[in-house]
Amino acid sequence: MITDQEIARGLVDVTDRAVRALRVSLDHLAPRVPVSCDDLAADERLTMDIDAFAIRFTRLQDMIGKHIFRTVLLVDEVRYPDKSAELLAMMEERQLVSVERWMLIRRARNGLTHDYPNDLAKSALLLSDSVTLAQEMLAVYDRVRGYILARARD
Repeated sequence: MITDQEIARGLVDVTDRAVRALRVSLDHLAPRVPVSCDDLAADERLTMDIDAFAIRFTRLQDMIGKHIFRTVLLVDEVRYPDKSAELLAMMEERQLVSVERWMLIRRARNGLTHDYPNDLAKSALLLSDSVTLAQEMLAVYDRVRGYILARARD
């Protein structure tokens, strides 16, 4: 039978792969940020890099919010709350995340799932903010990952 610790380590391994993918996207985009409206309109390579970044940012934010935060409770042997606000509060109590900052990351994630072809200025600002918030999300994951692995030892 698989133990909770093995499940936790497996979820961390899967999430680590998503982290590596997002870091690759950040390496491609960071030198280009902030981007101009002209860049967004004319640079096909930049558009492809932004698309990859958006997918990877969204995937990682979802993985952390839906699985990794719950894994903290798994290794702490605490029942999952019914509401995501309660889950975030429990993460904040453990000093793993600021609810306010996580909500900004979540809003950026939601913004990246929409296309604003008629408002390139909005797209450029959203991208710049999202690149900054991606770094913050990676820092949150590093804290949570350390917390989980410290408690998931056999």
